[in-house]
Order: sequence, then structure tokens, then C-alpha cells
Amino acid sequence: MFNTVAIEIVTSLVLVYLIYSLFATILGEMISTWIGLRARLLRLAVERMLNDGFYETNGHKRVQVRGIGDHLLAFLQYLVKRGKRFILFEHKDFKKSFAGRFYEYPSIKYLSRLESEQRVLFSSTKPSYITADNFADTLFNLLQSKGLGELPMEKIQYCLEKNVHELDGSTLIQLRDLFNAANNNPQVFKDGMKKWFTEVMDRTTGWYKHKMQFILFTLGMLIVIIFNVDTIQIAQKLSKDDKARDQLIAMSIAMAKDSAHRFDSIYLTGNDSVRLSQQLIDSSYKAISRDMQNANMILGIGWQLDTLQDPRSTTITKKKDAKTYHALLQFMQETDHTQKTIEQLKKAYASSDSLYHALETNIHLQKRSILNSAATGDTLSSKDTAGFYLLTPRLLSATQLKQADSMAYVAQLKQQIPVHKSIAAITGEHFAKVSRIDKVDSTGITITGTEPYSAFGKAWFVVSEIPADGKRLLGWIITALALTLGAPFWFDLLKKLVNLRNAGIKPEEKVAPPIPDPLLDLNPVDINLAAPPVINTEPIEPVDKALMLYKDSIMRMEGVLAVNKWFYEDDETGETKKGVHVLVNNERVGANVIAKYHPIIINDTIQIPVIVDVVNKPHLLGNTPENTPGVKELALTNTNRPANWGTISCVVKKFTEPNNEYLLSCYHVFNGDYTWQNDDKHKNIMDFRRNVIAVLDNAALTTNTDSAIALIKDPAVATFYKTTARTIQPRNIRDVSEDDIFTTNVVIEGFSTPMMKGRIIHTSFECPIPYLQSKGGSTFMHMFKNLIIIQHNDPQFPQVSTNGDSGSLVLDSQQVAIGIVVATDDKFTYAVKIKQAFRPFGVYLSI
Repeated sequence: MFNTVAIEIVTSLVLVYLIYSLFATILGEMISTWIGLRARLLRLAVERMLNDGFYETNGHKRVQVRGIGDHLLAFLQYLVKRGKRFILFEHKDFKKSFAGRFYEYPSIKYLSRLESEQRVLFSSTKPSYITADNFADTLFNLLQSKGLGELPMEKIQYCLEKNVHELDGSTLIQLRDLFNAANNNPQVFKDGMKKWFTEVMDRTTGWYKHKMQFILFTLGMLIVIIFNVDTIQIAQKLSKDDKARDQLIAMSIAMAKDSAHRFDSIYLTGNDSVRLSQQLIDSSYKAISRDMQNANMILGIGWQLDTLQDPRSTTITKKKDAKTYHALLQFMQETDHTQKTIEQLKKAYASSDSLYHALETNIHLQKRSILNSAATGDTLSSKDTAGFYLLTPRLLSATQLKQADSMAYVAQLKQQIPVHKSIAAITGEHFAKVSRIDKVDSTGITITGTEPYSAFGKAWFVVSEIPADGKRLLGWIITALALTLGAPFWFDLLKKLVNLRNAGIKPEEKVAPPIPDPLLDLNPVDINLAAPPVINTEPIEPVDKALMLYKDSIMRMEGVLAVNKWFYEDDETGETKKGVHVLVNNERVGANVIAKYHPIIINDTIQIPVIVDVVNKPHLLGNTPENTPGVKELALTNTNRPANWGTISCVVKKFTEPNNEYLLSCYHVFNGDYTWQNDDKHKNIMDFRRNVIAVLDNAALTTNTDSAIALIKDPAVATFYKTTARTIQPRNIRDVSEDDIFTTNVVIEGFSTPMMKGRIIHTSFECPIPYLQSKGGSTFMHMFKNLIIIQHNDPQFPQVSTNGDSGSLVLDSQQVAIGIVVATDDKFTYAVKIKQAFRPFGVYLSI
């Protein structure tokens, strides 16, 4: 089992290091190209080969130290010399040297850039790459150019013996040794020079790597300070934030699969030196920038410099600027009028909304009464149905009025121009926020607010933070050192960690009942234990990426209840499409969500729609049998909570105890206390006649289920619930998938609802639902992550279920159970998947 928190934290940190290493590598390559680092190192290597001792012989005279001024001059000369050596500056006497003449030889000279192309101080006109063949041929021709004799080797022998080219030190010795070893064979002499050049180039590659490591560390330190990439802070956040870990793991898996697209072209090999491909600079910069933005958003790292503001106040006087003064007066009057209009529209909307809900509730009750009478065989008079048919057109009118008021209210809100922009347009003063506009007297107006930090202010803020926190400085240094290891190292490690993470499953995720159950699709023959773990290679859908990036920020908005992937039908084509769905508790929050996020742009071109639904919070469905028109025989509750009735789901058996039968329903129906610990005090379950028929055996409240089982005392009770109690008996159970969305019609029968039909519109919805934790009514929010959502087929009836339907089976058209109802709001019914309800107890359907 390798899918642990520690592995996830390490994987997430490696992802961060990889992203910023790529960014630093690109910047480092840009700097290397700008200063001509490869060309400078190549020139330095050739100088070491051909100019050994030349600069010492022809160097500057040392300053004769006599006083303090001479000491200072000598020190400055030393600093200049070290600085030039550090940046590999070309010596002023280079062109006079043998290496300089080598570079001026036509076969080398024409590999160089024109001097007119040297547009900046540190760029180089020397070639960045010379082949071993070219080096040997050029040096061979250069040596014989001043020699005497008939054959080339005779000319070279003369030059080396007489030192015609004024070679220095070890250079002359090396060339004489190579010449003597060639035994007058020109090709052997050239091969010796090629080998010599290749060996020096191997060392040059090491010099280049060391230089690049220094550049990467320097760049890395600047990057981590600018972006505030603190390893210690990130690790602490990841250890506490499950969502951030999950999102970064999703990015890690996607990036590990992206090698062919993004990382195979990072490094190319040429002349045995490592060179960054230009393709990465040209094509991957945008992708890496997006990855950085996504990671920063998930982790919340950075300085948030745009939020820094300084207090600001200015006074506009009538005497100095009469035009601006009068414009401000007019603006203040218009603002007051707009605010009054908004308040009036808000009241109108509240009134129409109240009328709509009153009519909706009245019609809902009347229709249920009609359906209940029809189910029991009672005769319906025209008086019984008249109210329903009279109220229906009134509801339609109220709906239209509500929509009109809502649209007018939202439109007026959108038309409001931010005050600070208006002030800027009138006064020319730049405010980030305006908190007050005061008319001092008849001659002046004072504007009070804040202004954003200047560029210097932001820089000073960052600098001032460096010594303030020693732990942060240590975190920066760790990150900068990590970046020097380079992107290939972190990418290889990321792939290994992703493979390691997928090599095991958490023990609590493994389900291995002792007896295979065909209803749960457990077939050991189909399990290939020898197969290696497979990483999902499917690309991340744009809607999933939108959720990964924006879900947390949308959830932080006040009034937002849930954010999920959503499925909707195109009005023209009927095609199923996907978007981001936001549940909110009022129209204004919905308008704010739409204004801020709709549509979400992914990969610069793909637009993801944001769909908003205004609902009351989803709530549990407890009730009393006296208040319901449904099937009372299905009602059950714990004897300790007689006002919290729900519905039996079905009868089940354990794999390990096939002789016993159990009732299945929701945990919040069978629960007898408020601790949710399944204690031994309150376990008796009674039916609608108040007879104790079962004893609570086990219960589970997890992110996937709210379910419990109770041992049936009398076999006759089990027979009653399997044959007589409900109209439609379940034949089997099955899983649901996205294929069921908009295609699977379902029916729900509970003790509150006689029979209601709907259709599945979601199969993996994430939503918090309040649960009681005291008799006084206090609640805690329990997060579900895998709910089925059902919507009524009749738009006049948004709800498929009501209070008392908790535990009701959700059956498809083939009488196959797919879920049990747990909650509702004023639009949707929420159900947990039937297999998730079965799984904690190791049970199967008893038919």
C-alpha cells in the first residue's frame, strides 16, 4: 500500500519542483543564449589549448604599491580581473594570440555571427560549436601556413621546430608530441588533434554544467522569492489540506502522462554537450506558465501584492477646480438615486418570490391529495380538482413575475459602475477602493479610500519580508537548491512516484467478501493478479480542469452550497453537454457567480459554461406517519426518536450469515442518538404500529453512504417487506454511470410518497448536508462525494421525494435498485448508490 499521505505530499512537492525547474531552465537558456555562454566556454577551451602562457607573457604590468591609493588601485584591478574571468570576458590581446588567429582563419571565422549582430554588451560573435574535424583541419592548415618545405608535414615540422607562430609553454610541447607520434603521417597527426579536442570538450561540458547550475541557483533564488515558493510552508499546507493534495496529484498524473507532448524535447545532445532545444522555449512556455498559475492557485502561494493598499485621501475644492467639484456633486446625487432604485427592485423581487413559493406549496399539496385519493380508490369531485386547475395558471403568472423582477434586479446590479472607476474618471485620481465621499462644506468634497502599492512599494514589501521569517528563508533556500537539480531529474522522479502510488490500494478500499456475490459483479476469474498497475492515460477533460482550478474559489463565495461537474441537454440538438454547476441559496449570489466566472476559459479557447441553480440547502427527510399520504407500511424509526421516521429500503443478508435477514435503510433513520457512534444504548427499530421489529446491527456514515442494517426478529416481518409492503419489489441491484444521465427513468416509493417518477441527471455529485448533533437542533455539515441526483419528470413538481422518504429505494424501469434516498431540496432528490450502501456490511439483496 503506497497511496499514503506522505507519498502524496512528496509527489506534490516534486510536481512543484518540476514546474519551477522548467521555468528556471527556460530563463537560464534565454540568459545563456543572450550572453553567448556556450560560445564563451568554447573560446576559453580553445584558448587553454592554444594560448597556454600567452597572457602571462604579454600581460599588464603590476601596479607598484607605494601608498593607500596604490593599494586601492591594485584592489580595483583585482576585482575587474575576477569579474572579467567570471563572465568569461575576452582578453584585449586575444586577437594577437595564436588562438585569435585560429578564430580568424576562414573555416572558423565564417561560422561566427557578424559583429553587427552583437547588439548587447555581453553577447558573443564567436561560434557556439566547432566539430573535431574542423578543429583539426583548421589547425593543420594554420600550422603549415608559415612553414618551409615541399610537403605539408615538412612545413609543420619547420614551424614547430622554429616556433614560427610563437606558441607558448605546454601548447608547443603538446603539438610537438602529436607530430612526433604521427611519424610524418598527416592523417595520424589530424586524428591526434581530434582526440585532443574531444577530450577538452568533455571537460568543457562539465564547465558548462557548473556555470548553468550557478545560473539556475541564482535564478531559482530570485524565482522562489518573487513567487514565494516556500518548501516548508507548502509541505505544512499539504499535510492538512486533502483537497490541495488531491488536485496536485491529479496534475502530477496528467503531467507524468504528458512526456511525449512536453518533455521528450527538453534536451538534445550535440558535440557531447547538453543543449536545451529551442522547441521547448517556443512551444512550452505558455503551458508551463499555466501549470505555475494552477499550482499557485491550488497552494495559495505568492505574495498577493495586488491586494496591498495604502490609505489615500484627497479634497476637491470648488475654488481650485470648479468643474470637477460640480461633476462630483452630480455623481453623488446619481449614486443615491441608483441605490434607491436597487432597494425598490429588491423589495419587488422579494414580494414576487414569496407569492411564487406560496402558490407552489399550495399546488403541491393539492396535487398530492389528488394522487393519494386516486391511489386509494376514492372518488374525486369537481370541487376537489377545481382548486388545482385554478391555481396552476396563477403559478405560471407568478413565475413570470418572479423572473421579470429577478432580471430587473440583477440587470440594475450589473449596471452599477464601481465607485472607484467613476471617481478616477471624474478626478483623475487613482483609487483602488473608495470608502467615503464627504461634502465638507459648500466649497469642498473629500474622497477617502485606498490606492494600490507602487512597483517600488511592492518590491520593498518583499525585501522587508526576507529577514522577518527565518523559517521562510530556509524554505526558499531548499526550493532554490532543488531547482538546481534540473527538470529531467524531477520529471523522472515524478514518473516513478506516480507509478509507485498506483502500485497499491489502501486496505480500506479493498473489498474481498468470503463468498463471491454475482449481484456485486465480483468475479475472481476476471481478476488478473499478475497484471502491472496501469496509469489512466485518458486526457483531463476541460470541465474537470475548470473544476480543479476554480472550484475552491467559487466555494469560498458566501451563499454557495456546492460546485460540481454538470450535465445538461442542448435545447436545439438534444445532445448531452458538460459544464460547471453551482448551487446557491439566493438569486443575488447566483448573479455574482455568473458575473465573475461565466464562462470559464480553458486552454485559451475552450469555454466552459457555468450553470447556477437557486435552492434551499439539501436536508434530510425525517417525518411522522400521521403527516404523510404515502405507504405507511414502509415507515420505520428508532424507538428513541419517534418523530424521525423514514422508509425501509429492502431486506438483505450477510455473506457470512445467510440464515439471518436484515432491514436496510439510512443511518439517520435508524440512529437513536446524536453522537453518530452506533452505540449500544438505543438500538430498537419499530414500524408504523410502534411494534419493535428489528435491532440495529451496524451503520455507516461516510463520504459515499448513509446506511444502516437492523437484524429482523421475526421471519414473517422479512416476508411482509419482501412481498406485500411495497407496490414494486426490487429484482436486483446495479451500479450507475454517466451513461444513465438523461436516459434512465426511475421510480421512488416511500411512506411519504405513494409513487413518483423522475430521471437521473447526475451520478457523482458532491454536496454538504446538515446532520443533527443535539436535541436543540444544532447541526454539523457532512460532505457527500458520490451522490445520484434525480429530477422530477413533471416541471410543475420539482421534488421527487419529501420528508419521510429517507431510505426509499430508487428503481429503474427494469425494477433494478440503483440507490436509496437520503435528502432533498426544493428542486432535486439526492440518493446514495445502492452498492455503496451495501458495501460496509458485506450484504446482498434478499429476494
